[in-house]
Amino acid sequence: MLPAAERLAEIPGVSLDLARAIIAETGLDMTRFPTAAHLASWAGLTPVARQSGPRSRKPGRGHGDSYLRGSCTQAATGAATTDTFLGERLRRLSRRLGGSRARRAAGRSILVIIWHRDHPESGCGVAGVAADAARTGGPVRGSYTRQVKECLAVLADLIGNPDGQAGEREAVLTLSVLVGAISMARAVDDPDLARQIMTNAAAALKQSILP
Repeated sequence: MLPAAERLAEIPGVSLDLARAIIAETGLDMTRFPTAAHLASWAGLTPVARQSGPRSRKPGRGHGDSYLRGSCTQAATGAATTDTFLGERLRRLSRRLGGSRARRAAGRSILVIIWHRDHPESGCGVAGVAADAARTGGPVRGSYTRQVKECLAVLADLIGNPDGQAGEREAVLTLSVLVGAISMARAVDDPDLARQIMTNAAAALKQSILP
């Protein structure tokens, strides 16, 4: 397993130095943040609504760890030139929100990715952004498609076939079942049903893929 800083540096825009700076602020024990939203709020990357009577103003930045916020927005700037989902997201938001607000939004996305990397049982990035990518279309959808293809290639190499060939069919089956199961488990408000969905999906995959 890669050291923590090197694992974070795999995220687009996050250099090894930025990864160390992020870890210096969050620590290695992410269990103190119950959800990704808690982590983003702690960094001051959750927009704060401002309203006076019937009038609403643009949301402002929240209070939080300015060092962590700065590292994440700097990472977002680095991701802007990459051909990844984060890069496409930042460029799209920049056209709509302006540079600084777009960098904060992309920085929040980076923190969400970091939290989910340390909580694999709590979510899946491919499942989490699938609906948004489908609705948005255009470059974002194209970027999401490339990310899915990369994920499928990794799964195919990991699964493989008895004859040594990559398991493309098994990879598509695995990712499709998991994304569907995760999306459904997240949507229901019955924890037992959510657990049953995930357990049955895992059992079905084992039966279909394992020799």
